[in-house]
Amino acid sequence: MPSIPQAYTFDDVKAKWATLAKFDIDESHRLAPGKPVYVVLKVVYNIHNPKFAWKPLPYDYVKFQLETLLASGADGAIFWEGASRKWGGKKEDTQFWPAVLDFMKQNKLCTTG
Repeated sequence: MPSIPQAYTFDDVKAKWATLAKFDIDESHRLAPGKPVYVVLKVVYNIHNPKFAWKPLPYDYVKFQLETLLASGADGAIFWEGASRKWGGKKEDTQFWPAVLDFMKQNKLCTTG
């Protein structure tokens, strides 16, 4: 069974997000040595910050998050849209998936495109 920490995004301070994500990845490896670590990322900002709640993550932030996970020893990511689509957007409105696909191509993590 893998370790599955979450690394939700509460604001636009990338360094703070990276510090917490790295800690969670390190802690997952410490608590479950030898087990894969799959980090849960939300495609929108978390609801607990009214300034950002439910807003789609920008392309550069998503790329930063994925690069941080790769550099920090995570084995993969799980993308979570949230329990509701209160942010009102459509799949076409988000920059999340283009960032994921570009990251995968740049890191040779996919075989198409």
